[in-house]
Amino acid sequence: MTTSELPDFVEHFFVEVLETIKDKNKDYSGEGTDAFRNFKRCETYGIKAEVGMFVRLLDKVGRLSSFLEKGELVVKDEAVEDTLKDLAGYTAILAAFLAYKKSKTIFPPHKH
Repeated sequence: MTTSELPDFVEHFFVEVLETIKDKNKDYSGEGTDAFRNFKRCETYGIKAEVGMFVRLLDKVGRLSSFLEKGELVVKDEAVEDTLKDLAGYTAILAAFLAYKKSKTIFPPHKH
């Protein structure tokens, strides 16, 4: 991969992460509702939503660590690339949640 190809790869990677976040958020939180609703469910069990998000990140780190140690994954339906995208997605969601908690609003989308 060349230095000029890397940004294109990263852009494509994050476009796929964003599309997955949009689709899964509709499944987990519902259309037009609290975007963090599924994570806030942790709070009914005394676990802060952000801790619940962090646990999901740790699950993905564990799967990635296993792959790096063994060189393969037992569950073939989810590729290591999917795990990496999930890590990026959960990191972005956690960043959005922390920004929301701090200011009770999400900053406006970045304009190109």
